[in-house]
Amino acid sequence: MKIADYDKKLTEIKDILYNSLLSNDGIKELLKLAHSYLNNSITVCTSSYSVLENYPKNECIELLDNKNGTLYLPLNNLKTMQEEKLMDKIFQAKNAFFFESKYLNYHMIFCPIHISKSVIGYICMRDTTRSFLDLDLKIVDILSGILSLELQKGNFYYGTYEAQFEYLLSDLIEKPIDNPEYFRNRFNQLGHTLCSNFWFLIISNTDEIALTSSKINYLKSQLQVIFPTDLVAYYNGHLTVLISKNLNKPFSELEEYKLKNFLQFNCFISSLSYCCSNLSDLREYYHQAYKLINAPNTKNELIIYYENKVTDSILSYCSDRRFLLAAIHPDILFLIEHDKKSKSELFLTLRTYLNQNRNALKASKALHIHKSTFFYRLNKIIELLNISLDNYERLYNYELSFHIIDYLNNDKQPEILKL
Repeated sequence: MKIADYDKKLTEIKDILYNSLLSNDGIKELLKLAHSYLNNSITVCTSSYSVLENYPKNECIELLDNKNGTLYLPLNNLKTMQEEKLMDKIFQAKNAFFFESKYLNYHMIFCPIHISKSVIGYICMRDTTRSFLDLDLKIVDILSGILSLELQKGNFYYGTYEAQFEYLLSDLIEKPIDNPEYFRNRFNQLGHTLCSNFWFLIISNTDEIALTSSKINYLKSQLQVIFPTDLVAYYNGHLTVLISKNLNKPFSELEEYKLKNFLQFNCFISSLSYCCSNLSDLREYYHQAYKLINAPNTKNELIIYYENKVTDSILSYCSDRRFLLAAIHPDILFLIEHDKKSKSELFLTLRTYLNQNRNALKASKALHIHKSTFFYRLNKIIELLNISLDNYERLYNYELSFHIIDYLNNDKQPEILKL
């Protein structure tokens, strides 16, 4: 094709798509028009890996996950994309580009969709109908620009207002809140109506590689799609979300599914505070999640819930390790020494019994011993410690002692207790 004909063709396509945009025909019609030139199927995904639209509609459906009527990229696709660093390429790209996966038998075109310098989605094409042409890249670039305008017009993108979000979050955490109504009004001005319950979600990368400002904006845009009515900011070195709901749960099943995909795909972990119902107390709940995200031995969990780590969190406020060691019940220390001398497993037996909610059958299974052996050990513990299993206070102190031992041995300092 001659250069003049090439440029004329692109101008024609741009005019047709732009006129469709002005006519409010919608995304589906825009894809239909683009498909008449590109011939191959077109899929538009959001930055949270959901499918915004695809054309023709019946193509690729079998390759996607359907969650409550919304289509998502399946987890195995996300893992492949992560391995091939495809999202990094999309994030860094300014225009459409060809991509060939080592796992697939077809070629693809990808193109980011930008709004306010943030990548809020992307276009994907497969060469299942015909081979790609260089012209296709230019057409997809035009389509990306038109889709950006369409999505802004349709309020798909909620705006970043980064500075306002960070200032508001810092005020909530760093200053006393003596006028909650003032903060509620500020949230309303940003388009975020506060509900009755709050949670802090803090997200951290596990590889300890510093995030660039452009990468942070990209990740924030992804989180804003997952939590469109909540405050998303980058604060104190972490991606931070203030979740507000009228329910007593921070996530719906769909939100949790999308969040876990986001965390797993980006190699992140997150921590979630207790539920807070008083806006004036938010500072303490932020510190719950903040201390938890930096706690040791939590790297294998995608979402670390404060309610599962309360005891360890409280212990972390005690800087005197010797004080904590002295808080271990003498009976537990006695069992540890007894086991060392007699080569028995009474400490483990008692601990397993309490961990299994004082269910002897479950405890014996967990220890992989016969129940008669378990009862022999348990009776031996009762005899040595001269206790009753109905003594709630004593058993609670034992459980607390186990928590203290774990905390001391998991701390990033030399072990005091050698078990």
